Order: sequence, then structure tokens, then C-alpha cells
Amino acid sequence: MSIPDLQSYGFDSDYQAVYDAAYRYARDELYELSVKMDDEDWFPEAEFRALAEQGLLGVTIPDEYGGAGLDVLAQCFISEAVAYWNHSITASMMGSDNLCADNIVRNANEDQKRTYLPSFCNGTAIGALGMTEPGAGSDALGSMATTARRDGD
Repeated sequence: MSIPDLQSYGFDSDYQAVYDAAYRYARDELYELSVKMDDEDWFPEAEFRALAEQGLLGVTIPDEYGGAGLDVLAQCFISEAVAYWNHSITASMMGSDNLCADNIVRNANEDQKRTYLPSFCNGTAIGALGMTEPGAGSDALGSMATTARRDGD
């Protein structure tokens, strides 16, 4: 399989470089993990954390917090390139970066951002988003009963 030519679809060389790097890394380092991940319900923690060394974590997090400060399209290209070789790693990357870290970028105060975001970018934290509760199942938004009330500060 040859690497797709994004520029033939009108994307610039920066996106191509990001895609190429993610594609090659996933092909060379992550592809062989996919069978074990699927068959044994195994998560390659060390290999996931190593994604940070390749610049594949914290892609959309602003550089002042240790991220790459790239746009969502760059993250999409990275996700597509990695998913071609290991779909499970991509799901974990998106859970950590997009669902968890992105919520911190958008909703946390400055102190929280400075405390937590660098760990997502350097691979020392792996994020998740919990949004269901017992009895809600996959209908998390329609069946949840938990409420929040402001109490003090």
C-alpha cells in the first residue's frame, strides 16, 4: 500500500508531512500489536505512551501546554493514518486527546489546563471520558439520572 497523496486532493504539504509520519510510524510500530489487542483484549500501555515521542498525542492542544497546536484536520489525518494500521490504538488516541483533553482545553480554568494538559501531550496521562451510569447503558444521554447542584464554591 502506498501512502495516499493528500496534495492531489488539495491539501498542502504540511498535512501531507503529518500524514506520512503517522502512517509510517503506525505501519512500522503499531500494526503488529493489533491482533493481540483484538484477540486478548490487551492494551499496549508503553507503546501508547510512546506516541508522544512521535508527536502523535496532544495534537490539537495549544503549544503553551505542551501540545502541537495543530488544527482538527491534522488530527483527523493522523487518526486516519494510524487507523489504517491499528484501529484500536486510534480509538484510544481519540478517547484521550479528543474526548478528554479537548474537554479540558475548552472547559477548564487556567490552573487546571497547566496542571493536566502537559501530561496528555507527553504521554504520562491517558485520558478517558466516562458518560454512563448503571442503568443507562448505551443510551447515556436519554437514561441518565445523575444531576449536579452547585454547593458552595
